[in-house]
This record gives sequence, C-alpha cells and structure tokens, in this order.
Amino acid sequence: GLLRECPPTVRAHLSSLGERASCLLLVTLLEARGLAPVALDPRLLVRAHGDPLQAEPDLEATAEAFAAHRTGAARLLVLPGFFAGDAEGRTVLLGRGGSDYSAAIAASALKADLL
Repeated sequence: GLLRECPPTVRAHLSSLGERASCLLLVTLLEARGLAPVALDPRLLVRAHGDPLQAEPDLEATAEAFAAHRTGAARLLVLPGFFAGDAEGRTVLLGRGGSDYSAAIAASALKADLL
C-alpha cells in the first residue's frame, strides 16, 4: 500500500495465503479425527516457470520432486493447490483453475490410479 504498486512476485505470494491457511485448518481437523496427514509445500514439489501469475508447470521436475512420496509410508497427503514454486523456490501461481490443475499435476507425479 505504501508503494502504491505490487510486483507480480509479491502478488503471487499474497494470493497463495488463503490456500495455505485453509490447508492448515484441514490438517488440524484431520489430526483431531485421529488421522496422520502430512502437509506438503507445493513450492517444493510442484515446479513451474514463467510468469509468476500464470506459470507453466514443469511436469518432469515435479515428478522427480514427488518421487519420495510415491513409495513413502504416508497415506494421507495434503497439498494446497493454485500455486507452485519456481527454480528459486519463489511462489508462482498456476492461474485460473489452478487448484484443480494442481490436483491433476500431483496425481500424475504420484502415478495415481484415480484423481
């Protein structure tokens, strides 16, 4: 507000906060039900490049990042949608429909049978 401008990288970061908060609430509710959810950070797993507000996913890098989760013991993973991480780990958005897109990207990276 003081600068009267908002660079795209800052807008992307701010725009991801609601998704992060809702997933933290979901993890807390699942824990309260006796489940063992594992909260994942899409900035570390869903790799993307390009415009911070309309980034393109890097499916190969994302599959590599998810490799440990394909064989891991965790059965309940919680991954916020809508945003990803660039090569430097900065928040980038996947654009309109990004939450559904995130689910499809994660399912592909996990080699899931069902989405």
